[in-house]
Amino acid sequence: MVGPPLDSREFLLSLSSSILPNRKTKRKVFFFHLINPSHLKSKFLTKSSTGINLSSSNPYVISPKHADFTNVNPNTYSNSNDLNLSLPVNTSPNKLIHNSNDFYEPKHRSKSMLFNSNSNCSKFKLTNNNDNINTPKSKLSKYTNKSNDFNNLSISLLNIRSINKKSFYILDLLSSHSPDFLALTETWHEDANSPSLISAAPFNYSFLELARPPTKPLSSLHSTYGGVCLFFKSSFSASRHSFKFTSFECLVTSFKASRNCFFIVVIYRPPSSLLPLFLDEFYSLVESLYSFSIPFYIAGDFNIHFNDKSNYYTLKFIDVLLLFNLSQHCTFPTIRTGNTIDFLISSSFCRLNNISADKVHFSDHYLIKSSFSLNSPIANSTCSFTKRCWSLLNKELFLDSLTSSNFDASLFGDVDDLVSSFNDLLIPILDRLVPLKSFTYRLSSRKAPWFDMECILYKRRVRKLEKVYRMTLSASSFSEWKSKLASYRSLLFSKHSSYLRKSIISASTSKHRWASLSKLLHKNTPPPPFSAQQYHDYISDKVNSIRVSNSDSSTPTFSPLSPENAFIFSPVSLPELTKIIDSMSSSTCSLDLVPTFLLKEFSSYFYPLILKLVNLSLTTSKFPTSFKSSNIVPMIKNLSLDPSAPSSYRPVSNLSFISKVLEKVVFLQLDYFLNRFSLLPPTQSGFRRSHSTETALLKIYNDALLASDMGNLSILLCLDYSSAFDTVDHSLLLELLDKSFHISGPSNSWFYSYLYNRYSTVFIENSRSLPSSVPYGVPQGSILGPLLFILYTSELPRIINSFSLQSQLYADDSYIYMSFPKSSLTSVILNLTSCLDSIISWSSSMSLKLNPSKFELIFLNKSVKNSIPLRSINISSNFKLESSPSIRSLGFIFDSSLSLVPQINSVAKSCYFHLRRIRLLLPFLDDPTLQLLVSSLVLSRMDYCNSLYYGLPDSTLFPLTKAFNCAARLVSRTPRFSHISPSLVALHWLPLRYRIIFKICTFMFKLHNGNFPIYLTELISKPQRKGLRSSSHSHFFIAQIRHSYAKSAFTYSGPFLWNSLPPHLTSSLSLAGFRKDLKTHLFYRFVAERC
Repeated sequence: MVGPPLDSREFLLSLSSSILPNRKTKRKVFFFHLINPSHLKSKFLTKSSTGINLSSSNPYVISPKHADFTNVNPNTYSNSNDLNLSLPVNTSPNKLIHNSNDFYEPKHRSKSMLFNSNSNCSKFKLTNNNDNINTPKSKLSKYTNKSNDFNNLSISLLNIRSINKKSFYILDLLSSHSPDFLALTETWHEDANSPSLISAAPFNYSFLELARPPTKPLSSLHSTYGGVCLFFKSSFSASRHSFKFTSFECLVTSFKASRNCFFIVVIYRPPSSLLPLFLDEFYSLVESLYSFSIPFYIAGDFNIHFNDKSNYYTLKFIDVLLLFNLSQHCTFPTIRTGNTIDFLISSSFCRLNNISADKVHFSDHYLIKSSFSLNSPIANSTCSFTKRCWSLLNKELFLDSLTSSNFDASLFGDVDDLVSSFNDLLIPILDRLVPLKSFTYRLSSRKAPWFDMECILYKRRVRKLEKVYRMTLSASSFSEWKSKLASYRSLLFSKHSSYLRKSIISASTSKHRWASLSKLLHKNTPPPPFSAQQYHDYISDKVNSIRVSNSDSSTPTFSPLSPENAFIFSPVSLPELTKIIDSMSSSTCSLDLVPTFLLKEFSSYFYPLILKLVNLSLTTSKFPTSFKSSNIVPMIKNLSLDPSAPSSYRPVSNLSFISKVLEKVVFLQLDYFLNRFSLLPPTQSGFRRSHSTETALLKIYNDALLASDMGNLSILLCLDYSSAFDTVDHSLLLELLDKSFHISGPSNSWFYSYLYNRYSTVFIENSRSLPSSVPYGVPQGSILGPLLFILYTSELPRIINSFSLQSQLYADDSYIYMSFPKSSLTSVILNLTSCLDSIISWSSSMSLKLNPSKFELIFLNKSVKNSIPLRSINISSNFKLESSPSIRSLGFIFDSSLSLVPQINSVAKSCYFHLRRIRLLLPFLDDPTLQLLVSSLVLSRMDYCNSLYYGLPDSTLFPLTKAFNCAARLVSRTPRFSHISPSLVALHWLPLRYRIIFKICTFMFKLHNGNFPIYLTELISKPQRKGLRSSSHSHFFIAQIRHSYAKSAFTYSGPFLWNSLPPHLTSSLSLAGFRKDLKTHLFYRFVAERC
């Protein structure tokens, strides 16, 4: 009587026990040698009362008649580690492959193998590129976890330093800890049939492997080392992808869990491989992985000391991670020597949690354990919401309903009554014409937006023709099916292309085009992992903690700046209001009852109502109560930050459109008053006309270059505030407006009404927080908020100037710098420390909190002779700030030698990244759309702060020039090695150096016409004596310099380039006309040089 199947491993253990009952240590060794495929040929093992029964249904199976265990000799085993079984004559021991339930002879052999250990019958499968691997159900499936939590998976990493004689430890590790994935490096196995790998897999695990190279390749991979393996639970559907590199071993596998797809990559880089080659190949690997548009996780031994930030190649490796927005999660020692060389890396917005390192006794590396959650929602997740279908609105009936109501806004004397009465009139009309409807959609739906009903019907017809062909197998039906299939693919291509073009062209700014591109490439930012109420509580706790820390500070005093001039609101006319509304974006908030496009479309009805509301608000000094509510949406500050941390997000307020119209009216009147009497700080460049981050950086760079040209040093300190906009004290702001800026009386009462009794609600996807009051701060995302903050911090530049230091500010970003002789270094640092003490005291009195941990300090000097070692300054008794070789401020990198090499390299890398992303959509884009996309996302980055690049050597500009040429070839669709000049001429693009000249000349035109910041205008002067030839052509004095590198200073490059322009350009009347004529002039110069 044949009993139930006996697991092969159980049989082997029982057999070893009967042979060596008193030798426990040798029993383990015997087990690992016994399962060697060269020793067994059993296809099906069963257990009976008489011993071992083996079926002989096929010639490869051992039967009771063929099996002969009489040759098993314990003494022989103990000496030679072999067990001799007599097998059938037609059995070839060299062709067996191990499975934990059976042994099978495959028809083919390959090193690209997946060993499925959860199969009742033999399911050995070779996997080539993109072959799907599906594990069939097993009789042992009752032991497997059928309800895997695919949103909470675990992955472990270990450098095992040879798996030979360590299979038992891996088997025990997988059985006890049960990780979903286990990545092993340095397995040292020779081929896919390694018994050590086979015996290490439990019955519910499979594995993929990459054997170490048999010989020493060109990249110096030593033949003794190498080999990687990935164990994973058999419940996953896996597919192996082929990647071949010379500097490291790489095993790339894609997995599918539920409806989620992701990559797991196992890497081993030997210490002897060339790091420059590795960085290039690793860059190519990551770029290829991103092309699949699915998450990926990289685990491996990189043999790069990640904790050694002074190492050149470590910094280069970190640059690659930052370029692709990758996160390296191992910040602790991963080997007993105390270094960090084993990495766990995740792609954008994919986080690894619960990371830990455990010591193991069989390796000098630590076992790194972590878990991760798949970003995609599960199949049954849904989201419900209500909205009005404005596309179904009968616009004529809507307008008739509004006009027939005979609503008279002139009857109201209170702005709240006006808003409330009109809403009571409007809501019933909307409920009747466009009622609110509930919608539910599945979060896991990934249907392409261009796949409409026409595509669905076409697909059904293609499927019908395919079924007809399958049934008839006729040539005519096959031809018809293939013809229809080709037409279907052409339809999909045209739909996709049309959708892309509309998405890109409809975006009004570069920021919106970047968001559209990310959406098209499935790179959208996932929602924060915390709830709306949690983020709301985080903001409140943070602001309250800052308020408590400043509670003991002294009360500030405000000095009047313009006591003879008072600010008074003036009523707005309908043409002025129409111009303001038409210039604003048509964005709509959920707080708006009527979308913005309808307001603008029915301007004849809505604009007079809005005019009445605005003027009534200004005359009664009352801001409408219904406009004080805001919806806060967290927006990540930087893609390189941790997306799971609430501190990585900025609370941006979404306000109703009409409230922003009212704020815009007040902003224009207040801004005119402040600029007319020069009340704003001269060095404040934030949110001011003719000012920008580039003009502020240009001033700092110009002063540092001229100081270096004179043999002096420059010191630059960057300050940072914590939640600056959210901690503004309303009472202090109102007092400041009254005493310093003479905004008193009714005007001050209006700002009081605007600031107090505001409410906000946080929205994150389908969750929302409870509405709560906002006792502090100005709304981020509002129109008046930035201007009010600039006024609130207007005293800061005066404090800095009182210490004979210079400053540049952009909203809440503050920069202090000074040029001085090297001999005065000690006194300058003491002066700077005193200035910081005054700033800290003033900030506390204004309820602002400085964040010293984010301060940055750098010494700037072009001359090598005057270079100084890195120094530090004491900010407080318990904090010392060290100087850095380079710092990033306002999107620009300053290096201590003013070479701008880090800045050029950073911009070039960013441009290459965006070019590769655009290339993914290249087949679907026509030429105008492609040029628009490249201009917005690539050329805009090259042109940012390029006025600082004038006079740089060709070797410094080479990376940026190369990236610019790549962009031109991509847009013109020319081969990679074709000459660049014909492409530039065909596109009417100016070369990189001419684009720099174009920017500087544009700045000089603004300066010449008085539309430029005062801190740059006062640096350049015109000749004063009459009769000079230069005065007739509006020439400027050129700064005198000693060294050639000082030609990059704006005081030299600006006048020099402006004076070289022909008179018809310098006498242009408008900026648009000047830019057009200047581009034509420079383009003809470029063509003439090439001819």
